[in-house]
Amino acid sequence: FFKLGYSVFVISLFKSLKLRKFCKQIYLVNNFRTKTIQKILIKIDKEEKKSILICSGIAELINTDLIQSRENKGNSYQTFKQINSPKNFFGKLSNNKIKVPEFSFQKKENETWLVKSSKSLGGNKVFLSSKKKINGNEWYYQKKIIGDVFSVQFFCKENDIEILSACSIITQVIG
Repeated sequence: FFKLGYSVFVISLFKSLKLRKFCKQIYLVNNFRTKTIQKILIKIDKEEKKSILICSGIAELINTDLIQSRENKGNSYQTFKQINSPKNFFGKLSNNKIKVPEFSFQKKENETWLVKSSKSLGGNKVFLSSKKKINGNEWYYQKKIIGDVFSVQFFCKENDIEILSACSIITQVIG
């Protein structure tokens, strides 16, 4: 977006020197609660005339349509609601023949499985399954894969894919 001449405003949990190069303004927050995000959006765009792109971190947590009448450059609020349900998310990936690591909704109690939240970001809410008790529909089990951990953010319109960024993911052992 920066290369295309957009003025980029970012709401982030983390201070980043790299973000400063590309953003008009960075809003550091302690949480991604809907009220926190709404207050900042009013500061940035009270008339709701700017385009908006809601990225991971916020997308997993929002419980209301933050897009409102703004031009949406990303997924719809309805899509966010669907992908925040692991059963819906993995069902859609399977229907579209998109390969993913082995996963399960049945309890796995050994060191070769992780338990993950659909609301995880940056390696948070990911645990060894033998060390974490879970409740709720946001959790699932994934076979642990040893290697470098990273994520890729991209834009896709039909078959046209453009990579926005590739990021290392923070990993931690809890337990």
